[in-house]
Amino acid sequence: MTVTLGQTVFDDVEYDAVTDILYLRNPGADRPDDWDQSQEGHALVYAGGDLVGVDILGARAIVADDGQIAVTTLDGVIMRSPDAHLAVPARTAA
Repeated sequence: MTVTLGQTVFDDVEYDAVTDILYLRNPGADRPDDWDQSQEGHALVYAGGDLVGVDILGARAIVADDGQIAVTTLDGVIMRSPDAHLAVPARTAA
């Protein structure tokens, strides 16, 4: 599965239901060497100045509330993901 966020397509997508974190990575990218936090509180992972990963905290709640995920980069660019909801399963009734 891939997830598109803004103009970036992430090929390595993993959702951790216990922590409700959606991990987006580009496996072919250089080893991460820096990170920062988006305005929404998500982790932005960089390698050589390029965005190579994003950790979406509270992914299920965001998708349930908004239907999509948006991440604001440090320079104010809002990256939206029209397909991230496919990687985050809906909560099932117990």
